[in-house]
Amino acid sequence: QYPYDKLVLATGSYPFVPPIPGSDQQGCLVYRTIDDLGEIRAQAQNSKIGVVVGGGLLGLECANALKNLGLETH
Repeated sequence: QYPYDKLVLATGSYPFVPPIPGSDQQGCLVYRTIDDLGEIRAQAQNSKIGVVVGGGLLGLECANALKNLGLETH
């Protein structure tokens, strides 16, 4: 255990959008900021299926979040 007054968790990652056709279309979102999370949640309300590209820690967390929002997740 480490006591602290303030905690900053910096993972050092950044979003990489692979050059997949259509990745620049509306509804293709990145997971970068708190505002991005709000947009993902808003898009999920009108969606049935979600796809996460990337299997790192953030990708797995995002896939789990989409599943918890009720989306069929791939």
